[in-house]
Amino acid sequence: MALTVTDYVDVLRAENGALAGALAAHPIDEAVPTCPGWAERDLVRHLGGVHRWATGFVLGERHAFDTDLETVVGGWPPDPELAAWLSDGLVALADALETADPDLDAPTFLPAPTPLTFWARRQAHETTIHRLDAESPSGLVPTVGRELALDGMEEILLGFGARRGKLVRPDDAVVALVATDADGPEGRWRIRFGSEGGESTPGEGSADVTLRAPASVLYRWLWNRADGSELEISGDAALLGAWGDGVQVRWS
Repeated sequence: MALTVTDYVDVLRAENGALAGALAAHPIDEAVPTCPGWAERDLVRHLGGVHRWATGFVLGERHAFDTDLETVVGGWPPDPELAAWLSDGLVALADALETADPDLDAPTFLPAPTPLTFWARRQAHETTIHRLDAESPSGLVPTVGRELALDGMEEILLGFGARRGKLVRPDDAVVALVATDADGPEGRWRIRFGSEGGESTPGEGSADVTLRAPASVLYRWLWNRADGSELEISGDAALLGAWGDGVQVRWS
């Protein structure tokens, strides 16, 4: 079932509370294991900046993909104010998406049915993944709803992973993904790598390696937030690194 803008806004509002809990549990200078080189401070600045950046597009105030987030937000707030600043920006983003014209005309950088759907979907997944990052110092079992995870698999495979030069390797190879908690084709994908690039297609078929796990694990694996220990692997396990080596999530 395709998620709607309302669904994505609901995700954003729920993640606001989860992020607040994660930040309350950790010092602002604590290292974030899933984001090497970052402390919680860096994570909050990035996510709060991205939220404000995205809100500008939804409100029609921004038209170019400038990505100096510190400039976008007018400077970072002091550490004691960061958690509230992040929450305020997330509420403003959710409100903007909820009240936006369905025919919003705004730039996008991944395929989507409409610009409004793009911005709602992109921010729901950006926020969810970074909430997991914020929780990672606790070693908590990551939680992502199945429908959101399946939607996120599609976004990254047909969006970020479909960009030119992303699925390149010297020898052709196919990695298959099977979401063990999904009955339909939405939880099954084939990622083909090749010397001149490749593609991701939904469905089943032959593969050099097949990865089976719940959708939430496959989603995190595609975001380079899960290693092979959470996967049931059939075939050439050496191909596990092909995705992480070639696909990192960036807007451009």
